[in-house]
Amino acid sequence: MNKFNSLALATTIGYVLTGCSTQQTTQQVQTAQNTPQSQVAQNASQRRAPLVSATAVKMNNTVQKPTVVAVRPQAVKPRVPVKAKPVVAKRPTVTRRPVAKRPVAKPRVTPPAPKVRTIKKPAQPVTPQQGPWLKRQLTMSLMPSWQMGGRAALRFKSNAWTFGLNWVQRNKQQFSLQIRNPITGTIVGLLDQSPGKATLKSRGKVSSGPDAERLLQQQLGVKMPVNGMPYWIRGVMAPQYPAGKVTLDAKGRPKQIVQAGWVMDYFNYQSLSFDAMPRKVNISRKQEQVNVRILAKQWKTR
Repeated sequence: MNKFNSLALATTIGYVLTGCSTQQTTQQVQTAQNTPQSQVAQNASQRRAPLVSATAVKMNNTVQKPTVVAVRPQAVKPRVPVKAKPVVAKRPTVTRRPVAKRPVAKPRVTPPAPKVRTIKKPAQPVTPQQGPWLKRQLTMSLMPSWQMGGRAALRFKSNAWTFGLNWVQRNKQQFSLQIRNPITGTIVGLLDQSPGKATLKSRGKVSSGPDAERLLQQQLGVKMPVNGMPYWIRGVMAPQYPAGKVTLDAKGRPKQIVQAGWVMDYFNYQSLSFDAMPRKVNISRKQEQVNVRILAKQWKTR
């Protein structure tokens, strides 16, 4: 009877202990939900160990063997791993060096050039003859068109000709020279000069070339200085040639002009004025044995 009572008491004590452990486990779970994960993990490790209860009951001075009650621990929810956020590598900050500002160059101020005084050479005194000579050249340069009619005698080497001459000057670069029969007055030849072109009509034949003087020599075999004659027969220098020498009379008119190898001698004028037109002119060139004598009978300058 005593053995039966001892066994019943031990069983009762085991059930009481089991209920207490179950209630305690429930409280721990509730507590784990309210506690951090680190503490929950620590409590779970403690609960993995089985709860063993051994009770020795002494009854009637008899030692009773302890009854071992195994309590199954309550399943703990597995820990959900938290995904770690990817670590984004920060771009290294590049420290920019401050750019040194270049100094702005100031514009150079050039000093004004020193004033240079030009000392004019004293002009040579003009003689009484040179004054009218300068005026004559100015007057003739302002005469673009004119006409002259007369006679001419040409000697070239061993040949000689006499003919009527009619010169028509239209402008500084264009003229017409009519060669007439000295007895009948009919036109034997007509020479026209324009810029860059010359035309000769003689004996029903027309010839052309760039220069009137060369064309006349090639077609008729006559050497005449027709390029300089528009100025020389009026008693002034030709501007297309280098300046020559001049000898003046008492009135400031030329007695002789030497220019471009040709010699012009003036024997008579229409009047005593400084701008009077020549009446008789002799044009010669000894190197080529050329001599042209012109007798001007009529001048038309207006």
